[in-house]
Amino acid sequence: WLPWDCMNFPCAAENNSPWRSALQNDRLIALDMDGVVVDGMKYHLRAWQMVIKQHLDREVSDQRINITEGYKGEQVIAELSQEWGLNLTPMQQQRIFERKKEVFDRLFRIEAVPGAQEMVAGLAALGYPLALVTGTERAVAENVLVTLGVRKYFSLIVSGEDTALGKPHPQPYLKAAESLGFPPVRCLVIENAPAGIAAARAAKMACLAVETSLDASFLAEA
Repeated sequence: WLPWDCMNFPCAAENNSPWRSALQNDRLIALDMDGVVVDGMKYHLRAWQMVIKQHLDREVSDQRINITEGYKGEQVIAELSQEWGLNLTPMQQQRIFERKKEVFDRLFRIEAVPGAQEMVAGLAALGYPLALVTGTERAVAENVLVTLGVRKYFSLIVSGEDTALGKPHPQPYLKAAESLGFPPVRCLVIENAPAGIAAARAAKMACLAVETSLDASFLAEA
């Protein structure tokens, strides 16, 4: 794992940067979105907490939601439902998730993670192909990248709608690699949450983690 200020591109370009051993020629770099490119997790957090309180009369901690970062929304509510011993039907779970999306859309403001725009532009300038791999909807991901002025640097977006299985399953990262013609051993993943790190590791890809929403103790597998 790395503190985010070491992921700022000028730092990454230094000869003694911890990036140097991971970056190689002809390597695909796949980035998570929330917490790596955009500072959006705080809005997901608020939306989940509001909707869970409204529909289930439960309190859920910041940390519990942050640990699910990278999951598809359906996975989050299914996991919490099982954890709490609630017999929610798939339709009830879907209704809660749809409500969460509505609240999130109302709250969300697009703000870059500090240094992310410079990092993305710098990596692209060095010739590294970039993929965004996120559990969120494609329309949201496209809007984030366009608003931040970095859409042109990404060769591919893999959204939550593009795979049957979400993180921590490796399918999203494997889809990115396959779509752009890279074997997993030539891929580097940048993540900030345990589910994404697990997905990268399961895909047999190198992984760097940034400490944005969770502290280093949760990122040790990167």
